[in-house]
Amino acid sequence: MPASGGCSSAAVIVQLFLTTAYALRDIPGGDETISLSDWRRDEVVRDLLLGEDRPDDVVAAKASDSELLASEKAAEAAPELQPVYEERDIKAIAIANMTPIASAFNGSYSKIKKAGKTEEMAAEYQKAAQDLAIQKDLDRIEGNNATKRFSKRWNSHLKDQEDKIYRLRTKLHNESRIAYKERWNEQAAALRMIHAEICKNLTTNNPYPINSSQYKAAKDACKDESPNNLNNQTAMPKGSHDDTYGPHGSNSSKVDPNEAVEVSAKLDQTAATAPASSEA
Repeated sequence: MPASGGCSSAAVIVQLFLTTAYALRDIPGGDETISLSDWRRDEVVRDLLLGEDRPDDVVAAKASDSELLASEKAAEAAPELQPVYEERDIKAIAIANMTPIASAFNGSYSKIKKAGKTEEMAAEYQKAAQDLAIQKDLDRIEGNNATKRFSKRWNSHLKDQEDKIYRLRTKLHNESRIAYKERWNEQAAALRMIHAEICKNLTTNNPYPINSSQYKAAKDACKDESPNNLNNQTAMPKGSHDDTYGPHGSNSSKVDPNEAVEVSAKLDQTAATAPASSEA
């Protein structure tokens, strides 16, 4: 709505500041009226606005007492903003039926105008709007403080609950992973033992013709075979059950290079003593 009277933006802010301070005048320990300098020093008001848990870096106003006093005098001398209501605005206020006068006349604009109560009703509406704005600000402050109180009370409990859920999920995950790993170890060890047994037989007696592709394939397949894989106690590499670091050994002749030499020597010896045969 349009407003009459001129006023700087700084004076408006100061005036609203004093209006809010006046609305808080009934705070225990406060004065009947609160000046700007009192507002700066009053811990009760600062706690209400910022909460008991206000940040550590909150500091008092840097303005001096003389500067605050000058601002206060300037605000008192500044003209108050008074809204100018048009007739349609007055009708809307009456129809809204939100003020005592409007309620007394049952929202009838014509009756209110006839009784000469339009200006008084507008003043009631203006005060109600100011009170509502102040109350909204106070509710916001109280809501923020209520959120802080709720957080201080329940955050630790909620964190404990989430930590328990996380530990349970981690435990179930680790148990499942370890069980899967052990099953894989058993199956891998079984395959190593089968391969080692086959290679043992091929090394002792290679059934394929000498120098044939099958003979060479069997020789290549078994050259890295380890005798450890013939025993179910050693078929798993060292550290296979270590859940932290895992296997740190190998059951191939890459760790024991002499094994590959022995297997190759035995196959070569078999080839040298076997009767000559042509590939089919």
